[in-house]
Amino acid sequence: MDGNFGADCSIVPQQLKSSSVRLNATSWRYFNVSGNVQVTVSSSPGPVKVFTRVGNVPSQSFFDAFYTGTNLDFHTQKNDGGQFVAVFNPDLENPIGK
Repeated sequence: MDGNFGADCSIVPQQLKSSSVRLNATSWRYFNVSGNVQVTVSSSPGPVKVFTRVGNVPSQSFFDAFYTGTNLDFHTQKNDGGQFVAVFNPDLENPIGK
């Protein structure tokens, strides 16, 4: 499932080419995953939040699965609607003392 998502169509998920993601960003990152894939997400500093959803990009309000931690391993599921993964590190968005 390709295309733009979100109210203003500004979300363009990247195809997840590898099963390992290293998060060093201060913004949401969206991925489209095909098939049953083992995904590893690590973040520093602080825990990362990962939301997954079938058929549409997830948000903090609308998701099928939610994971949080500094080192995460999870499986995506094979389906016809496409599986989307959103990754966010809240500690990098609002650093303490800034």
